[in-house]
Amino acid sequence: MDGAAAGQQADSPSPGEVTIQVTLPPSAGRILADAEHCDGVLPAPPGEVAKLWRMAAQSGHVPSMRNYALGNGLNGANMLGEAEAMIAYRGEAPEFARRAAAEGDLVALLALAAAYSPRSHEHFPTLLAPAAGQDVEASMALYLHAQNVIAPVASQPEWTNVSALIQRRLGELRVMATSGEISMAEREAQEMWRRWKRPVLDEPPPVTLLGRGGARPIKASACMEG
Repeated sequence: MDGAAAGQQADSPSPGEVTIQVTLPPSAGRILADAEHCDGVLPAPPGEVAKLWRMAAQSGHVPSMRNYALGNGLNGANMLGEAEAMIAYRGEAPEFARRAAAEGDLVALLALAAAYSPRSHEHFPTLLAPAAGQDVEASMALYLHAQNVIAPVASQPEWTNVSALIQRRLGELRVMATSGEISMAEREAQEMWRRWKRPVLDEPPPVTLLGRGGARPIKASACMEG
């Protein structure tokens, strides 16, 4: 028997065997596509991933601006190996987050609002928080804008957690802020409403990480988004 015949025989079910066919759910295709995106690729040197996200962010790609600003391209446990990338990140991250928010990225908006809040600097701050610094007025303005943009869906059950998070943070900030800071924040939020793009409110962002200004890294499929 030659090799080809042996292979065909090995692939064919023996008498009495039952062949089971399994249909994968649609989501499995996306999972496999993301897995194949990195198949056989060696881990990038320290700082290289952040540089690539930075290049994509500089090109104006909104998901990349958000992902880079949130520090998802950096390894917080390897500060020494990524020192150069970290220096660049701390000088640029808040502005990239703001640009993404202005383009209608709700995750970037909420992450930057949290990063400016003094509360986010108390315990285990995200990488964005120290880069942004504490600014009660800026945080309040961003949360007020977030409150305005989600108003059409705030009462829907799937959005109640996001709405509650925004209201809770605004309540905390009002206790910290002066009357002048509150007035300025309200004016800044009105300006954002006039100038910034509205987020697409198709599904609520997860609030588990956004409560302190973080978010999960974007998937490889997001590379195809505008």
